[in-house]
Amino acid sequence: MLKPVLTANWRYLGFLNFEVDPQLLAARIPAGTELELLDGAAFLSVVGFLSADSVLIDQPPLRQRLFERVQLRFYTRQRNLDDWRRGVVIVREIVPRAVAPVLTHIFPGHPLLALSMRHDLVDRDGQVAVEYAWRHAGKWQQLSLTAVAEAQSVPVGSDEDFFIARPWRYTALASRVLEYRVEHPRWRVRPVASWKLDPDVFGLEFSEILQGQPLSAFIADGSHVRMLARRCFC
Repeated sequence: MLKPVLTANWRYLGFLNFEVDPQLLAARIPAGTELELLDGAAFLSVVGFLSADSVLIDQPPLRQRLFERVQLRFYTRQRNLDDWRRGVVIVREIVPRAVAPVLTHIFPGHPLLALSMRHDLVDRDGQVAVEYAWRHAGKWQQLSLTAVAEAQSVPVGSDEDFFIARPWRYTALASRVLEYRVEHPRWRVRPVASWKLDPDVFGLEFSEILQGQPLSAFIADGSHVRMLARRCFC
């Protein structure tokens, strides 16, 4: 039985999705899972969002109830009887310094980078614009996206569904893999009209990819989420 570890409200999830050579991800694929492809292509995403009203089960409350998170992630799956568990693997996640020690304790092995962070949000008159910023190498850098269309439901099997319908999270440790389940209703999304990304913080390995044009970009409205943990499988 999975143990609850976290509840929160995740809002304004901005996605930039880049095609990537699968060989760049091969060494990072957790044991027991395999890379999942979309129309024969592997994808790397930069995802920024706000986490609000976080409650850590059986842990002291977080002092910072609203904070930014920016992830570099890719997509895997694991065979489960006659079905697949569709998962996410985080390559790096930027979080504010104040919350990093607590999240590290709750999620051992999670590749967190603690930096000063801030955000800006506009949501009015049919326009949504979000900016997630972090201070790195002596300067402020950012992920920003602007959408001008109304949020739409995501059809099962669509490209957007590939990126957001992913209940499982996998973290590879030295000799085991930690597995988490994230539960939330289906999100609605808005196509992005403009975007900006400063990719230096994610390292030279992925810099050329992240400086290019994403194959898709959208903002998901988000929802209340509940995260549960199955401590490991080998």
